[in-house]
Amino acid sequence: MSLEPAFGAVFGYWILGQILSAQQGIGNLAVMVASIGAVYFTSSKKPAMSDLTTLQRSTVVMCND
Repeated sequence: MSLEPAFGAVFGYWILGQILSAQQGIGNLAVMVASIGAVYFTSSKKPAMSDLTTLQRSTVVMCND
């Protein structure tokens, strides 16, 4: 999603011949940097091994033969 403005700017220049102003270019760059920062600084916490063993132990399998 963060590259959408950049692609819009490139295709706008390429197809329509539109040129971004300096303010628009800086805004475009700010959107991309913010998205990269959000992905980089967001931690994806993985469950600890104790949580995995608890999940495995609490699973009940019912078989009706």
